[in-house]
Amino acid sequence: MAAIHIEHLKYRYPYSKTLALNDISCDIHKGEFIGIIGANGAGKSTLSQAILGLVPNLYHGAYGGKVEVDGLNAKTAPIDSLCKKVGLVFQNPFNQITGSKLTVYEEIAFGLENLGIEQSEMQNRVEKIMEMLNIAHLKDCSPYDLSGG
Repeated sequence: MAAIHIEHLKYRYPYSKTLALNDISCDIHKGEFIGIIGANGAGKSTLSQAILGLVPNLYHGAYGGKVEVDGLNAKTAPIDSLCKKVGLVFQNPFNQITGSKLTVYEEIAFGLENLGIEQSEMQNRVEKIMEMLNIAHLKDCSPYDLSGG
């Protein structure tokens, strides 16, 4: 069984005459890392947002087809339950960071805080990921002081 199953997904934004997504079908299996590539306006962000349930729940429009994430229907499941299962990295890093945290460490911990992870577990996870990414030396830096290149 696929971790993410997309079947005949179609979506049109409100006030638009053209489909942003037109008959998209695919399966993504547990452990797979995928990249979605295409020209500007091809629907990459819209597809990603449909997997997280943001389309059609926050961005209302004409929606058809089915998206399932670990057995949950992305159209009807609470968005907070989907973001525990799917990660999304935005193209623009300034859209990715919260802007409310002063350090890289706090920025990484922010998502875990929102998921209600206990403080000691959160600390272990943040330190582990910083070591894996070889950025432990940046833990006290401001995210805005890091290079974008």
